[in-house]
Amino acid sequence: IPVSGHVDATIDAGGRLLSGDADLAGGDGRLVVPDYYPDGLAVHALGLQMHMPAGARRVVVDRMAIDFGDAKAEASGRAGLDGPAMPIDIRAALTNVPLARFDALWPHGVAVGGRDWVTRHMHAGTVKSGTVHIVATVRPGDADPLADFKVDGAFDYQGLDADYFPPLLPVTDIAGHATFDTGKMNLTIDSGALGDIAVSQGAVAITGLDQDDRAIAINLSIDGPLKTALSVLDTQPLGLVRKLDLDPAAAGGHVAARLSFAFPLIKSLLSDQIQFAGKGKLTAVAVKSAVGPRDVTDGALDIAIDNKGMTLSGTAALAGVPMTLDWREAFLASERPRTRIGFSARVDDAGWRQLALDPSGVATLHGKVGVSGQVTID
Repeated sequence: IPVSGHVDATIDAGGRLLSGDADLAGGDGRLVVPDYYPDGLAVHALGLQMHMPAGARRVVVDRMAIDFGDAKAEASGRAGLDGPAMPIDIRAALTNVPLARFDALWPHGVAVGGRDWVTRHMHAGTVKSGTVHIVATVRPGDADPLADFKVDGAFDYQGLDADYFPPLLPVTDIAGHATFDTGKMNLTIDSGALGDIAVSQGAVAITGLDQDDRAIAINLSIDGPLKTALSVLDTQPLGLVRKLDLDPAAAGGHVAARLSFAFPLIKSLLSDQIQFAGKGKLTAVAVKSAVGPRDVTDGALDIAIDNKGMTLSGTAALAGVPMTLDWREAFLASERPRTRIGFSARVDDAGWRQLALDPSGVATLHGKVGVSGQVTID
């Protein structure tokens, strides 16, 4: 980096630096720090003001401003100069950082777990503003010169695309806020989209970033087409919908629900390692050929689902006949019966024809007749 400016220094007879200050400016160039930026880091402009107080044996960076061409950063801090261990304390502020540039801008070897997760799972979008605080001890010459390292910070983002849970659909166009430190990251989803489903009121907690065992917990609200929600929940390793013998493509309607997922961040994730739960309302539910050739329409249902099973209750029409439903589904192999569906309806002559049922073999019925029963599948 070409640099210009001035440096004032006071040096004793033995060549020891006693005090000083510097005001430097740099133009287009490349910052090369092999341990942290092995490929170098392109810099558009650089400004640095620093001083060394007399007798203090420390360097104070009053202001360092870096223009990367798109992103910008400002930092200040101090570093001790006495002894083999040099304490450092740095604070930085970032603006307009494209997520696509995080891999280049985030130093290698700094908060490795957080860097790895962000660069692998966050893609499009912009960090509008952010702060970072680093406290560490530098021991030059040691195999690990950066000891006692601690980092924390926060950033606001918009237009973010995140693969929280591949191979599920990514959540896109996210606006929110994040905080992080050496071991964990917490993110909010103020707004976003999962396909054509609106996502809001989301919270994502990633833990164990400084360890081999990492985990993620996701809580969010969804509002959108039921068909999309069912397709997402049927993606492996979840595979929830196929347990209900239901084809997502045959379903229509709207869902508004609160969902939560928790699982370890490992490559070969099994379904029984995922803890999930959901609760919400389904409206305008329609399922083609739900019972033989008979369609379900006009469903207004409350749903609750978790690892153990599902309950679905409310009203719907079967072949145009209104009825009340109470469906309980067990997902655990040890629980029997697997399926219990209670129903009740008032059926008139036209209703029997719509249902393609003929009760005359059992009884002669006219007018509306109350019918109730329960279907069990073991």
